[in-house]
Amino acid sequence: MTASSDEQIELTLLRTQTWIMPHTTDSLNELPLQYNGFCGYMIVNRDGLLLPGNPFIGVLKHKERFYAFSSKEAALTFASCPDDFVTEVAEKSKYFPELFQLLKLNQQLSCEHPSSEVGLFLWVILLYALFIKSGIPPQNK
Repeated sequence: MTASSDEQIELTLLRTQTWIMPHTTDSLNELPLQYNGFCGYMIVNRDGLLLPGNPFIGVLKHKERFYAFSSKEAALTFASCPDDFVTEVAEKSKYFPELFQLLKLNQQLSCEHPSSEVGLFLWVILLYALFIKSGIPPQNK
């Protein structure tokens, strides 16, 4: 997947963020992209839509994490307030519990809260949400 020069991020637009561009690295495809490479902007603004990010547009490095986007506009909007988008993606996973595992949000949250108790708590919430969504009530014994 490639992007034309008019689809790539113009670094002069955003000097406050760190961007990794295709011409600055040989290992663009090897970066550990957040959300399993899907575009966080689309997840938030298109009701959980999973659209693959294109690293050749430019990869945002924010708080030691890497984000790819489906379009230049998505990248610029996400980069204007990345913490808000990260929070919103986590919120979406409450309504679409299957996203939690698919987007590898468990890794993101476990890095922020490394306690094994937090990890267990997150799995309990995920399983409960899956039961609710499937219509199968959890059984009490």
